[in-house]
Amino acid sequence: LFYVGAEEMMMAARIRTSPTLEVGTPVPLFRVSPYYISTAFHTNYDVDADGQRFAMVGTGGLPQVVRIDDWLADYPELRD
Repeated sequence: LFYVGAEEMMMAARIRTSPTLEVGTPVPLFRVSPYYISTAFHTNYDVDADGQRFAMVGTGGLPQVVRIDDWLADYPELRD
């Protein structure tokens, strides 16, 4: 599970649904303040299908694509 938590931090928590629902301890990944994270109508970020990369809309300046790679290297406890 990825979500924006306190102090504009992207957070990750492992979730298991079987045999019962278990939610792991949330881990802060990186600060999202240089990006537009959401509006009233939608979220402005997405996570790659493999959970290894994020795509976000940057703030200010010219429009650009921002790709964040290899964030999981610092959090081996979140790997399968």
